Amino acid sequence: MMKKTPYIIVCLTALLLLFGACGEDRWEAYYDYTADNLWIDGLMREHYLWEEDMPDAKELTSDYFGTNSAFLSAVMHEEDAFTKIDSLTTLKADYGMTYNMQKLSDEDVYAAMVTYVEPGSPAGIAGIERGTWIMEVDGVGITSANSSTVLSDGADHLLTMGRYVVVTDETGEETSYISAYAYAPLGEAAVYERSDVPYHTILTADSHTVGYLLCNRFAAESTALLDISNEFASAGVTDVVLDLRYNSSSTLEGMQLLGSILAPASALGQTLASVKYNSKAKPEWPSTLTLSTPQGGANLNLSTLYVLTSFSTKGLSEHLINCLKAYMNVVVVGNTTSGEYYATKVFDNTDFGLQLRLVTGVMFDATGTEADFSGFTPDVRVSDTSNPTTVLPFGNAGETLLAAALQQMQS
Repeated sequence: MMKKTPYIIVCLTALLLLFGACGEDRWEAYYDYTADNLWIDGLMREHYLWEEDMPDAKELTSDYFGTNSAFLSAVMHEEDAFTKIDSLTTLKADYGMTYNMQKLSDEDVYAAMVTYVEPGSPAGIAGIERGTWIMEVDGVGITSANSSTVLSDGADHLLTMGRYVVVTDETGEETSYISAYAYAPLGEAAVYERSDVPYHTILTADSHTVGYLLCNRFAAESTALLDISNEFASAGVTDVVLDLRYNSSSTLEGMQLLGSILAPASALGQTLASVKYNSKAKPEWPSTLTLSTPQGGANLNLSTLYVLTSFSTKGLSEHLINCLKAYMNVVVVGNTTSGEYYATKVFDNTDFGLQLRLVTGVMFDATGTEADFSGFTPDVRVSDTSNPTTVLPFGNAGETLLAAALQQMQS
């Protein structure tokens, strides 16, 4: 948790001067109205890439009382398209699943195709799987009238689940429909621990022993990545499919760790990436990321890496793709990535329930070339939900993006 106190001193001093101009210290009376923006301001004046260009605190008197987004607009650099403020997702109670609402017929019948389920969440505990469909909630069908509000109350519900079925008749004509198959007792929305690596498995494809892992975040302290690397090495994994389609928040140390697990052994000891910060940069922040044998884990010595991407693949997950290309063949499967080419760092404040995604540095690859990309165009463009028959659980060899990667591997 980021403590707010060290980061608001400079701004409180400014407010003391401003609000105490008439001989009376009044900043405490305004603190409840300004504390969240003071926290943002303090972090930016210490860590922001363009902190030297930020407006003086005296110019921001009224801005401290505005919304968080309005305050950011007042202090952000004109080149910055990536600094964001949002509510802290780890504090939100939810069901732990995402879905796409789709109309099934002209009779105003809708169903929700489940696209993601977090293990350990209410949806995960209920046994709901990616690729299944929610047809009814507490025995009530989904229509245009309730499609935008269904499952928005956070209460417990009994769901009627369905599967997508395609039937071919004797003439060869295909008919598709959603067939009910089970009831799922969904518990009320809850706050639960989200997993950095929620799914992984080992598959066999012709002569390939394939390690698949869905990595939503990579961090230096990730024992899961170390354990999985050892598991893959012990199984003789020859190829890895790294699923980054939901990876939008990771750390530089985690990027170094995952790169060290995946890179060719010949690259160990070499530079993966480097970062340039502002003049106030913390000395403990890494300026050079070096590939090295993972302590407690295994280097898989890969020559080719298959990466699954989406529009939500952003930031350091994109930089990992970019920097590994200097040492190995990286095949991108899925959709174009976000295009976040600066280094960003995420700061959480549980007191305010806020998460600040802040541009902190400029990234360079192993050749010293500054990162500059508008999103990686996939080598194989595939939409992961375009075909309902292949929206399957993660790690299933028939799942849309994984199947496309396996096909590339065997071609």
